[in-house]
Amino acid sequence: MQYSRFAIDESPFCVWEWDLQERNLAFINSIDPTYFEYLANVHAQAFEMDEHKQRAALSLRTAYAHGLETFFALLFATIQAPDCVIGWVHKYEVKNLRNLIRKVETGRPILSKLRIEPINWESLSNTILFELSLEDKAKENRIKEHFATAWARFAHDYVHEKSNQEYNSIKHGFRASAGGFRAASGKEEKYGVPAPAERMRSRGGSDFGSSFFIPEMIGVQKLHFRVKRYSINWRPERFLYGLHIISFSLQNILSFLKVVNGVDARTVQFSWPSDESRFEELRRPIGGVIEVGLDTIIRPEHIKLFTKQEILDIYKEDDHHDSH
Repeated sequence: MQYSRFAIDESPFCVWEWDLQERNLAFINSIDPTYFEYLANVHAQAFEMDEHKQRAALSLRTAYAHGLETFFALLFATIQAPDCVIGWVHKYEVKNLRNLIRKVETGRPILSKLRIEPINWESLSNTILFELSLEDKAKENRIKEHFATAWARFAHDYVHEKSNQEYNSIKHGFRASAGGFRAASGKEEKYGVPAPAERMRSRGGSDFGSSFFIPEMIGVQKLHFRVKRYSINWRPERFLYGLHIISFSLQNILSFLKVVNGVDARTVQFSWPSDESRFEELRRPIGGVIEVGLDTIIRPEHIKLFTKQEILDIYKEDDHHDSH
């Protein structure tokens, strides 16, 4: 009987199987690192069609968020359980990934089976790409730096609260509307009367993004909340290139895992974009306003603070309709 002891963040687990090592390697070999590259290419084709442009942009955004979770799950499984990736990825929760990302970014220790000290995006890139050896050492170092910078960007995107709320709205299929926004500002000559168009100053924007609603507590009681409007602008191209880099990153992590699990290093492949400028797309800003959450104000004094029982009492009344 074979077993593996490991932690998911700081929670202990132990997996038992008769052939655990074989299953772990079979699981690693079953992962298709080019899946997200495929999604990028499919949605990029649809993006060229005017009637599908906004849907394709939203699909790229969704695929990118999906790819980020896959990448970080595989990365942290590699750090904490390279001998049992199959066990780690079947037990983690999203909150574990976010907590581990924050530990990397703040330099807090992480329970690791890999000898990496300290654990940061640079050391992780150097470790994963340890077997990458090019005659052009400047290019080799540059590629490792590119991946480290990309992973730091991925981390920022993955833990961004409003981006997570946006993704949750999109993936449920009916909570987000596609399309960006543009903003302009101007000084009012009279209170409450907008400045005329010719005096408005453009703050930039984008044709692409999404608008959605987010729950926001009213006061300190969790029973009462509002649904606030929020909008985010983005560039679909960043998600397109991001998906390609996620695929390359997954390929490199899988190659590293194969070596760790006994595969001859000479038979594995490490990869990166032939055009290194693709890495730069992850950092290229939109220009102008990125997020806006302007809405009316609702304070506790504006509402009636029902008790828990008063809320549940609606189900005891004859008329269950309660919109006022």
